Amino acid sequence: MSSKSRGYYGESRIAKKVNGTIAGRSKAVKLSSGKVIKIDHNHPIDVVTDLFGFESKYRLAFPKKISDYMFQAETNAGLCEPKLIPVAVVKDKTRKQYYYIMREQDWIDLHVGSETLEVD
Repeated sequence: MSSKSRGYYGESRIAKKVNGTIAGRSKAVKLSSGKVIKIDHNHPIDVVTDLFGFESKYRLAFPKKISDYMFQAETNAGLCEPKLIPVAVVKDKTRKQYYYIMREQDWIDLHVGSETLEVD
């Protein structure tokens, strides 16, 4: 699968999972809610919803460190009673930003609802 095909697959998959809209190179996107989101067509976001803008990276190899951080969060949260939702928090010192990383199904259950499309 080419990188362009992987990219489109990743975008369409996210759009289906979160009931979002692929922005493409549009100047504006009208969502199913009726809300209009203006898009910078020179730097478009991949998928939009009423609240979120998603940038899809459908990689062949996932960064090992992030995978290790999530494994530790999953293990430790799973040992709690009741079990907790695992979240890995990573700081990028260069950009002075914190990133919260969680499993897709946990995020969808919290933000979209548990009755979502089964899309691999």
